Amino acid sequence: MTDHLLQRLPLLEDRKQHLARFYERVCMSVEQQRPKEQRCFRFFHVKSLSIAVAVVEIALILWQALVSLSILSSSSTTHSLVSSCIHLVVLLLSLTAITLLLSGILCQTPMLLIPHLLMQGLIIVTLFGLALFSLYTLFCGTSVSLRVIIQSIETPAVLWRDTTRSTVAMEVISKALIGLLVIVTLCYILLMMINIWTFHIVLDCYRWLSTQLEEKNAALSSCLSSASSHLQPPTLVPPKCPEDGTDL
Repeated sequence: MTDHLLQRLPLLEDRKQHLARFYERVCMSVEQQRPKEQRCFRFFHVKSLSIAVAVVEIALILWQALVSLSILSSSSTTHSLVSSCIHLVVLLLSLTAITLLLSGILCQTPMLLIPHLLMQGLIIVTLFGLALFSLYTLFCGTSVSLRVIIQSIETPAVLWRDTTRSTVAMEVISKALIGLLVIVTLCYILLMMINIWTFHIVLDCYRWLSTQLEEKNAALSSCLSSASSHLQPPTLVPPKCPEDGTDL
């Protein structure tokens, strides 16, 4: 009997190691399926970063609102008034989405984060379109050809000197405008990348809140089921009558 047990010990060790490796793989797959909770080299939680994004957006919206109100109070043209009013309406909608974001994070309601995600997606698409338009203007833009006719009593040398100066000035202005267009395109691309990063932060926060809510609901349902099983009254089994027909 002892020899038989000694022979089975290596098999038991192999099975134990196999179960340990299987458990490690299961734990790794579960960790991979869980949403990302840490960002910025695992220094900050997605909840804290989402609140920081909301605070920065509120500061930018307040600054834009002050600019629009100053333009609205100082300008008298119809075009400026209409554009300022449209800008204020857009800022009000953005502020509503940010308020819902903060409410969803503080109240742990992931559905309130969806308006902010939609707003961020719209901003990303808009910046992408502006960047493409800037690139198109940069590489395939229109050019202006000027034909200058000069009538003067000056000598040809003086005329050639004046036209040369004007041509050099036009080239300098053209190169300056091209440089400005390159800077604007890079700014659009940089803003688009920043908005994509913040979009992923809010999306990870939405997934984390959804996971927390599912775990809370699962724990609550298990507690209710266990409590109902403990409170269930015992079932009474009626006594069996004897086979000879006599009374109990």
